[in-house]
Amino acid sequence: MSGSPQVRRADKVMAEDRARETLARGFCGRLATIGEDGAPYCVPLLYVCMDDEVFVHNTRGSCSAGSAWWKTWKPSGASATG
Repeated sequence: MSGSPQVRRADKVMAEDRARETLARGFCGRLATIGEDGAPYCVPLLYVCMDDEVFVHNTRGSCSAGSAWWKTWKPSGASATG
């Protein structure tokens, strides 16, 4: 990626230090969307903050056979890797 995407509602952006504090206090977030049929779909995302990075856990398929940790965020606009 060549930088962070533009945020449509810049007035709603959380300051980076507050975002770090919020993430450090938690362990789970939720990602929600709406399916083609209009039904809501929400999944939990477990994460851990370590060495100034955030790693998110996801599961592919059933049980933990396809589970993986993905590095998703690094400070100062560095690109994420998977």
